[in-house]
Amino acid sequence: MFYLCSVIFVIYSCFFVYLCTGIHKNSHKVKTQSRQPETSVSIVLAVKDEEQAIVRCLRCLLDQNYPKELLEIIVVDDGSRDATFSIIKKIAEQTDILFPLKNDSHPFSSTKKSALASGIRQAKGTLILLTDGDCFPPTTWVKSIVSLYQEQTALVAGFSPQGSQTSKLWDRFLFIDSLAAAFVAAGTIGHHHGVTCTGRNLSYNKTIFASTGGFGALPDSLSGDDDFVLQHISRQKRWQTVYAFSPESCIPAKGPENFPRFIKQKQRHLSAGRHFTPRQQLAFGGYHLFNYFLWIVGLGGIAFDVRYLFLLPAKLAIDWFSLYYFATRLGTQIRFFPFLFWQVLFPVYNIISAPVAFFGQIRWRTPRDETLHDRVTGRL
Repeated sequence: MFYLCSVIFVIYSCFFVYLCTGIHKNSHKVKTQSRQPETSVSIVLAVKDEEQAIVRCLRCLLDQNYPKELLEIIVVDDGSRDATFSIIKKIAEQTDILFPLKNDSHPFSSTKKSALASGIRQAKGTLILLTDGDCFPPTTWVKSIVSLYQEQTALVAGFSPQGSQTSKLWDRFLFIDSLAAAFVAAGTIGHHHGVTCTGRNLSYNKTIFASTGGFGALPDSLSGDDDFVLQHISRQKRWQTVYAFSPESCIPAKGPENFPRFIKQKQRHLSAGRHFTPRQQLAFGGYHLFNYFLWIVGLGGIAFDVRYLFLLPAKLAIDWFSLYYFATRLGTQIRFFPFLFWQVLFPVYNIISAPVAFFGQIRWRTPRDETLHDRVTGRL
């Protein structure tokens, strides 16, 4: 039995070795340009009910240290019921690079995907940069991302850690969870087998994106469009995908304020896995299975053999040093106690979220559904 456990631990460790080598490979693909910016850029946002955050977000985008003649910001309202769209229009009156749109076309199950498609159709830039209305890009974001594009570069993904003001521990938990997801993204992108990324910090060449079929070539899913774009482009071997490590390209984002909302978010994100390839599903499933196995054996195996006592600390050490290595590449750091807190909750929230994500019904209400819901509950 201990031999079997040792084999499983070695296989589990191989996941992290693979991702760390991918991160190392990615660093060799990153070559920033030193010449003056010459590339036109369209920043596209799909927003919905973001009146509390949209002003700060737009100010961050308007303050980008990138030539204004090469920049446009297209904000597509996805059926907001609050003052989001009126706020956007008011700010747009003060500048000539911000263009508010209302999405009236819904060719996809996801209204957000439909809104993004509308914005991208209107975009004039060579590069499309995507973020969300509750994100706050630094002034260096556009310039930093554009500097990573070479002749064969089709897509650049970046880090977007979530945070919260609920408590310091919860804020650090969200940060480490974001870091772990980015670790998988950067590692697989480094091997040119990109699997996942975040639409809060994503960019691609518009012409190449259109030549691969655009959103129409992707699964019609309620979630995971960012993942599917990356996977689709990664399969085109003539194009290069890159992960951005520079702190100047990092976009902080507002995360869920409590654990129940975090679970709902995870269910939406994990539901995209229904459309992953069998090989990808097997890899993710195998990782989680081995993770649970090492926790169970590490905590309970000491009753059979004292050697099992070393399995869990060894697993935690592999996880810690891998994330620590990645954090240093991003120019940030992690603390051990929040890491342990995340380690304990990680198997818990996955076992809660996965059944609903894969076998339940994930629904994002349409604007009409929301209006009817409000009338029934007396909110209107």
